[in-house]
Amino acid sequence: MYARAVAGLAGGFLFLYGCVKFYHWASREGAQAISLGGMAVPPAALWAAGLFIVLAAVALIFTYGVTTGVAGLDRLSTGLIDTLIDTEAELAKVAWPDRDELTRSTVAVLVAVFALGMGLYAVDQLWVLVMVTLKVLPK
Repeated sequence: MYARAVAGLAGGFLFLYGCVKFYHWASREGAQAISLGGMAVPPAALWAAGLFIVLAAVALIFTYGVTTGVAGLDRLSTGLIDTLIDTEAELAKVAWPDRDELTRSTVAVLVAVFALGMGLYAVDQLWVLVMVTLKVLPK
């Protein structure tokens, strides 16, 4: 872990040095300064800062071991394939209904939903009647 931290810091300082050299090289062009937060900032400074951020992010990713390459893809594909195999095994255990059972179940669900809707409508109308009687709601 200590070696990774040293390598990350060394890479960061190397990138910082390169970006400062880039700033000095790019500032020789004599471009107009950009006003940023009330301060005059040369465009070369913005380019150098952007370059440093991108390079430091790349160094951080590769230093601290984000899995890349064939090993990372192999681990992802193995997990995906295992998930698909398990899904197929679970779907094989399902008892699929025939057409008549599916029709009966669908009709039962539709009748239950209609009955529940009518019951809720009746309770709602009852509460409206109570509220109008108590003069909480206008007629």
